[in-house]
Amino acid sequence: MLTLERRSRRRSVGGPRAVTKAIRPCCNTPKIDTLAASATIKLRRMAKTGTGRVYGVRFIPPAQMGLFGSPTEALIARLSPGNRVTRRGRDWIIGRTQTDGGVLSGRLGFVADGAVTEVWDEGAKDFRDETTQRGVTTTFAVNIDRLTAFIQERTHIPINSAITALEEILNEGRTQKDLRWSIESRKGTQSLQRWLETVDKVTAVRLTVRKPNPRWQDARNLQKIMENAEAEIANIELENQNGIDINSDFISETQSHIDRGYGDGRYEGVRTDDDGTHKTSFSTRVGTEELHDEAPTTESGEVDESVLRSRLADETQSEETGDDG
Repeated sequence: MLTLERRSRRRSVGGPRAVTKAIRPCCNTPKIDTLAASATIKLRRMAKTGTGRVYGVRFIPPAQMGLFGSPTEALIARLSPGNRVTRRGRDWIIGRTQTDGGVLSGRLGFVADGAVTEVWDEGAKDFRDETTQRGVTTTFAVNIDRLTAFIQERTHIPINSAITALEEILNEGRTQKDLRWSIESRKGTQSLQRWLETVDKVTAVRLTVRKPNPRWQDARNLQKIMENAEAEIANIELENQNGIDINSDFISETQSHIDRGYGDGRYEGVRTDDDGTHKTSFSTRVGTEELHDEAPTTESGEVDESVLRSRLADETQSEETGDDG
């Protein structure tokens, strides 16, 4: 199953509304059920383990940073409470922040679509509809001098989404490449093909793609799906614990479309080495294997900002003393 998204032409309070459709492949749609044992959109709730995933990244200033003051000044100004950006119908917002010891930490999140519940109104002696808003947040910490950072991944906030939201908040809508901030992994980058050569099999592929501008190029299967549904955005999830054929026409064409700048991909696989067999994943968004650290979480599932600040401080001290341990 695919999730396809089209922007409504009607305006509404809070920005354009997203119209989503779930479609099943039929006789006129490229067969993707041969690629994986399951090809569905799934929402999973992660078990509470008491630890969370945190990713080490680096903030890369624009090439023409001189137009906007110093990188430190720009970070403090843009990563301030209330600054926001709208992406795919969601308002991503910077929550309260604090700066301590050269580290700025805070929360990033969005308000999910309101849920309508029926509540009892004693005065009216009747039930009435009430809309409740549910916030989804994660934490981050940035060394404002070294521009290194940690960002937590949450169940409903994948690391790719958090990075993209922070980039867009920093860039204030600027599209010219030499005027834009970017965020990269500190683990170093490599190609998807190089990562694929290191795994025994790929067990899951998650692709988010956008309609191209101005035209499609050599992605006929994906083009047919999106044009038939009049979709601007498609979220595709393929799974097979026995291994997915990543050389299939559909995946190859869709990844080429992503490589042109029209989406992101996340690949999960299994690797066997001297330490045994373990899972690994690769993000096309940051061009690297998703190597992460674990950190203790609070009851809410968030990693406390003090933990992230402490880790950045420890890194700085290790670099200054030359201690790699």
